Amino acid sequence: STFVSTTAQEEGMSRFLFLQDLVVDGIREGTIRECDPQLVLFMMASAMPGLIARVAAAKTKKEKDEIISQGLDLVWSGMKA
Repeated sequence: STFVSTTAQEEGMSRFLFLQDLVVDGIREGTIRECDPQLVLFMMASAMPGLIARVAAAKTKKEKDEIISQGLDLVWSGMKA
């Protein structure tokens, strides 16, 4: 947003730098496929709202657990080396 200062944006993003470090480590170790670390983070982040919405619509705990497992497996399948 143009209404949020650059300083505020940087401070907010700084709370997630550890995730980028984890992705970089995973790429270096060969666990995560070789690609741009920020792309991996953006792809994960963009998948989460859809997964959350689908889980919220599920009626039973069993269904929610199954959807969570399937959704995270889809994300992981796209990331893993």
